[in-house]
Amino acid sequence: MLKGFLRGPLGLLTVTLGVALAACGDGSRDLSGKGAPGPGAGAGFADPNAAFDGTLVLDPADKEIDVSGAQPVSVPYKVSLVAKTGERTDVTDRVVFSEEGADVGFTVGTFKGATFTAAGDRVGRTMIRARLDERLEGKTSLSLKAKRVIVAAGADPSAASKFTGADSPSASPSLVYPADGVIVPPNMNDIEFHYVPKAGQSLFELGFESPYLDLKVYVGCQTLGAGCTYSPDKTVWNLIASSGRDVDPVAYRLRATSAGGGAVGRSADRHIGFGRESITGGVYYWNAGAGQTKRYEFGVSGQKAETFLSPANAGSLFCVGCHSISRDGRYIAVGLDIPGTASKTLTVGTRQQVFALPGASLFAFSPDSSQIMTSNGQNIVWRTTQTAAPIKEPVVAQGTMPDWSADGKQLVYAKSTDPMIIGAPAISKGTLEVISLNGSAWSAATVLVPRTGSENNYYPAFSPDSAWVLFNRSPSGKNSMGDDSSGGNTPSGVADGQLWIVPAAGGPAKRLDAASVPGKDTFDSWPKWAPVVQTYRGKRLMWFTFSSRRAYGLRTNDGDNTQLWMAAFDPEKGAADPSLPAFWVPFQELSSGNHIAQWVTRVERQPCGGPGACASGEQCIEGRCVPAIK
Repeated sequence: MLKGFLRGPLGLLTVTLGVALAACGDGSRDLSGKGAPGPGAGAGFADPNAAFDGTLVLDPADKEIDVSGAQPVSVPYKVSLVAKTGERTDVTDRVVFSEEGADVGFTVGTFKGATFTAAGDRVGRTMIRARLDERLEGKTSLSLKAKRVIVAAGADPSAASKFTGADSPSASPSLVYPADGVIVPPNMNDIEFHYVPKAGQSLFELGFESPYLDLKVYVGCQTLGAGCTYSPDKTVWNLIASSGRDVDPVAYRLRATSAGGGAVGRSADRHIGFGRESITGGVYYWNAGAGQTKRYEFGVSGQKAETFLSPANAGSLFCVGCHSISRDGRYIAVGLDIPGTASKTLTVGTRQQVFALPGASLFAFSPDSSQIMTSNGQNIVWRTTQTAAPIKEPVVAQGTMPDWSADGKQLVYAKSTDPMIIGAPAISKGTLEVISLNGSAWSAATVLVPRTGSENNYYPAFSPDSAWVLFNRSPSGKNSMGDDSSGGNTPSGVADGQLWIVPAAGGPAKRLDAASVPGKDTFDSWPKWAPVVQTYRGKRLMWFTFSSRRAYGLRTNDGDNTQLWMAAFDPEKGAADPSLPAFWVPFQELSSGNHIAQWVTRVERQPCGGPGACASGEQCIEGRCVPAIK
């Protein structure tokens, strides 16, 4: 049964102004903003010299609409300027309408003049805004609900009638992936659902329920390993994601029966949550099998990642591996071949070399990208990005794996308790230390994570708010590259590599159990953060990625190729585990080991003026070289 709407507070934002319109010259209006202006937007008031105090009131207020049907649903709005005296003036044709979700890349409809039209494949609660002269704004809520039945591949229109049989607890199918309680960005729209039926079951009902959505998808079995997989199409994904965006997670369950009906099995409920904001920008990662740096740009790259750097265009023998991206996305530093025989720093947009160095293979850019820390695995040198000229050599005499905080105030790195004599891209017996920037000089080191027993601590990374350090720990003290001989030449990771977090200001470290697989060695490695702090249900939310050899549902088994995983991080959980269950990053290659996902808020691309201006495999679109999607 479809649940009723959640009704919010009155959608009225009161803004009081006491300004003389004479200050605006002739009374003309610059009605800028995201959305559509009313029919006569831009016209001035009849008396442009009159002063006003008041609020904008939208009608209808807190509207609820049903978008279950096939026909578009529209809502015409009227906006009144209400003075303190109670006098009302119709200003509908003078305001700019918009949807609050436009600010974070997720809307549920469009405006034409003062009329809102629902997209049809999105539900949930949004805020409608009307803005007058940029300084006066009114808001009201709009809630969209739907009850839908969708028949997908392997089922026919009679599918719903096959689920009238008695429930059979012994016939319960199993949901395998995604994990219960996972949170994903609303535009991460290539998530698969994996499930295992009982004998004789070939018809399935996947039901999703939230306060805004009652959705039943009927589907057959697309065989995958010992079970089945279902990939939501765009319509289904948009319905699910919009119904759970920034509210309580969506509950879902699987019911199963035979092709002819009969007894019905039902899985236990699971839940999937959706962040408020879409993930934008791009991600760069190391494809170890091909020895390449891959790139994926949301909204551009299509279903799979593109090759950004390869041995051919980077000038290496067989591998472009360890890499670091400046936060503004302008520069990339890469290690060439293994174990880091050389390195190059390039401009991302043109792939042109800025400088090259021998040996260094681990890097960290300053927040403004003007400076870079380079490490050969033995010490860390502070340099200018444009020339590689040392500012201080070394800034850390015994240290490697540097990461610079987003506020520019701290540098964290790994340091072995044994002397670091020979430069290498890996470490054993690691502690984590922090130095602070005071003016133009760095402070003495402070131990952030001491080594206890035989453990090894490595790959530290600052959170985008500079408040946390994510890192790896091997309880057994294995070399960080996973080579039992400590040669550091194998990129498969450490079998007992674990994900840990520690406050950047110091304090006890905590294992991220929710993002891990309890009781298993899954080679978790190379943790990195997405570079922005988002919000979720009124609290802060961050995202991090890591590589792992855990099973991806029914597609891969434990111990198969290393893959990229992503998880949400709730920094306001206090003493509790701040991580949430992880999900497989959709756009990568299953056939190769993938590592070091580095996120940027904007992908820099080569400018172009027309055909022939871009590299092979790219095309010129709107003045930028983008992948040629086939």
